[in-house]
Amino acid sequence: MSNKMELIDRNELLEYQYHSSEWNDETQKFDLPVVDVTVIKNAPTVEAEPVKHGKWIKFPGVIECSICGGWIGKEHTFGYKYCPHCGAKMDLEELE
Repeated sequence: MSNKMELIDRNELLEYQYHSSEWNDETQKFDLPVVDVTVIKNAPTVEAEPVKHGKWIKFPGVIECSICGGWIGKEHTFGYKYCPHCGAKMDLEELE
């Protein structure tokens, strides 16, 4: 099993479960999938934020993050795929 964490939107999962239910003619009720709604509602959550995507803007001697304006010396650019100030992923444009 992979150690990679996968985030699931609780509201979307509840909506999916609702739409995945099937009518049972014998019981005259909807049969829900195996997972109980209370299990979904009580499942643990993590704090997560969407990934910000930016680019390095070149200035003499420094580069600046297009998201937060934080800067670092140009000599350090090759080691930074993320802004050390705001965490933005620097993948919108490659540095020349």
